[in-house]
Amino acid sequence: MGQTVSRAGVFLKKQLWIWPIIAVVLLSTIGYGVSSAIRTTIRGNLSSSLQTLLDVETAMLETWFHVQESTAESAANGLRVRQLSYELLEELPTAIATPDSTTPAPVPSVDDARRALLHELSPVMSSHQYIGYLLADKNHRIVAASSTELIGREDITELESLLAKTLDGHTSVCPPFLSVDAIKDHTGRVRTGVPNMFVSAPIRDERFQVVGVLAFQFRPELKFTEILQLGQLGRTGETY
Repeated sequence: MGQTVSRAGVFLKKQLWIWPIIAVVLLSTIGYGVSSAIRTTIRGNLSSSLQTLLDVETAMLETWFHVQESTAESAANGLRVRQLSYELLEELPTAIATPDSTTPAPVPSVDDARRALLHELSPVMSSHQYIGYLLADKNHRIVAASSTELIGREDITELESLLAKTLDGHTSVCPPFLSVDAIKDHTGRVRTGVPNMFVSAPIRDERFQVVGVLAFQFRPELKFTEILQLGQLGRTGETY
């Protein structure tokens, strides 16, 4: 072994051209190792940043969903809102007879009840930037709405899942979809096909049985999209 090392030393002294090759191989090996370590570190940092961003976005959306659901539940449980909803869900008669007379006495019409319900819900809609509301019965038929285009309809496919879930007793928010009624878009133009969302809560009777659905309509860009855009990656990898 000693002779082999000695011969190798003599060979390297005589063959100077081999030193650059050895240097290149050595530096390449070191460079590959350093590059692998850097890639691993960057990958770990990016993964951690993305997970943090995902956790923050998820927490913000969950909080926002909870606020929307709590607002809808509170409105649906209001005494006056429930009374008007019962009347509309039962389809008010136009007149009743008084005890001392056979002549029917006028009672609030369906349109009056709808206007009264809209008036009752207006403060909630204004404070939470809701652009409309609807009241649906157990057959998924819309009996009252801020948009007259929706009244009487029971064929809005995008709302089927939301109404069914709410009639089962669950307050929920539906994913964004294109509106079937004419509402204002981000430019202020009134048209159909504008992205919108609904949050709904069950209307319950005195026996706590679900008899209808109260839902509020809003445009996702007013808050939902804004939350999704809050967390973004900058050019250097930081989140903001």
